[in-house]
Amino acid sequence: MNAERILMMVAMTAALAIGANAQSVKHVRVVRRNADGGVTSTRGTVAKGADGGVVAHERRTSTNGQGSVTTSGGTAFRGPNGTRGVRGGTTTVNSDGSATHKSGFAVSGKNGGSIESTGSSERGADGSASGERQTDITTNNGGTYQGQTT
Repeated sequence: MNAERILMMVAMTAALAIGANAQSVKHVRVVRRNADGGVTSTRGTVAKGADGGVVAHERRTSTNGQGSVTTSGGTAFRGPNGTRGVRGGTTTVNSDGSATHKSGFAVSGKNGGSIESTGSSERGADGSASGERQTDITTNNGGTYQGQTT
């Protein structure tokens, strides 16, 4: 997941949380024609609990008028105890049947532990496929784990 996406989600969480009262949920949805000859649908939700926790989620799906579709979304949260996290992903399916997916998440606890994971996968029009994921974990006492799968 790229840094711009994470920053966008954090900013969206903060902006939407300001407008949400304790124990409230707000939704927004927009559907419009886009410059690529297709349609773009965007929706967002923010919820805030009485204990101070907040979560925001958005999803955007676009077609290009030529048979391809891209969907992306993200979620960010802040728990009442100081835990924070973000998740984002994008998937594109092309008119020839090929597809790509990229996603990632990061969570940090109030006591210093954290986990971050990013990954991607591809499917060719011929049916070939590949993918990978990298995960890094740090415990609150300094222990670490790094793993990669392909």
